[in-house]
Amino acid sequence: MTAETEKRTDCLYVRMLGDFSMEYRGMEVLKIKDRKRSSKMLHLLQILLYEGAKGIAKEQLLLRLYGRDAKEDRSNNLRVTMYHLRKMLGESGLPGKDFIRVREGRYWFESSFPVEVDARMFIRILQRADGLRGQKCAELLKEACSIYRGYFLPLLAGEEWAAVEEAYFQRLYAQSMEKLLSFLKEQKEYEELVRWSGQAARLYPYDEWQIWQMESLTALGRMEEALILCENTTRMYLKEPGISVSERMFESFRKMRKNIQADREELPRILESFQEKGMGKGAYGCSFLGFIDSYRLLARTAAHSGCPGYVLLCTVADERKRHPAASGGLLEASKKLEESVQEALGDEAVYLQYSRTQFLALLPWISREECQTRIGRIDVGFRRRESSRRVGVTYRMMQI
Repeated sequence: MTAETEKRTDCLYVRMLGDFSMEYRGMEVLKIKDRKRSSKMLHLLQILLYEGAKGIAKEQLLLRLYGRDAKEDRSNNLRVTMYHLRKMLGESGLPGKDFIRVREGRYWFESSFPVEVDARMFIRILQRADGLRGQKCAELLKEACSIYRGYFLPLLAGEEWAAVEEAYFQRLYAQSMEKLLSFLKEQKEYEELVRWSGQAARLYPYDEWQIWQMESLTALGRMEEALILCENTTRMYLKEPGISVSERMFESFRKMRKNIQADREELPRILESFQEKGMGKGAYGCSFLGFIDSYRLLARTAAHSGCPGYVLLCTVADERKRHPAASGGLLEASKKLEESVQEALGDEAVYLQYSRTQFLALLPWISREECQTRIGRIDVGFRRRESSRRVGVTYRMMQI
């Protein structure tokens, strides 16, 4: 809440960033169980609350509620929706009877108590920060970013006007967070950097905010946390179709790993930390970066070996050998494929889950015939685990 309203206990606080809720005197109002049935009422209420005291013209309101191509009587539908909304607000427990005003073709929400909308607060605070520098600017940016909880009215994601506003708010948030993190980096406030970049990464995990986190953790000497974050981030990217690790993030990973240095006296402890937990059997499931390093090392030695090895790509497919988008059934089959790969390839092989339904494996120092034998073992193991004949696995192998 703002300085003007935080002392008042009768302020209605409306959240639109990340979710929609209304809170009055510490209690949530309008707990609607069937949001789908009440969607037009909620949509109308959200528009009126967002537009504030200036209101919205009838034609624009009709356009937002019913679209351009609506064939029904939009004005009559608006009257019916308005009637039900007024009734719902009257029964909400808020002080007052009629909260919706209509005059000269404009509609607005009016009450005897102040109304604060988080989206509007977010903009006002950023306007106050505009033109400022240093600590004062940083404090306002923190205040604004703490208000921001995610997508603008996510239940209206399919509505054109809401999508436009969402893009606007997301852009403002990204610019503000970038500015705040840059200031914290200049001041070497790495703990704060970890905190705020972590918030941004939770909201938008594919916007590379993890780079700020990893660099800050490295600066703090928290190398293990940085490596775990690196590992988790690459796995997350690889499991999401159509998203890949950018060159910027990849270089950040490399830079972080180069910064991890140790003295000779620490070598036994370092090697101990490298030991595989539990010493499992079968092929070793490694990280994205680990797989790349293993492949490059094997490729370097290939010229000096008469039998360099193979790279194998295993993909879950349907009965027509197509590779459709991952569904619940395919994801379950993918788990069975991983178990089969790990079991069949032997201790000397390494593998990586490259996407939701694909696995890459490195089979060093084996012949083509032996590679085909391993494929046969994978298939046997998969068929033992997967009962449906409508799901299978396709294989592609290539010599290193």
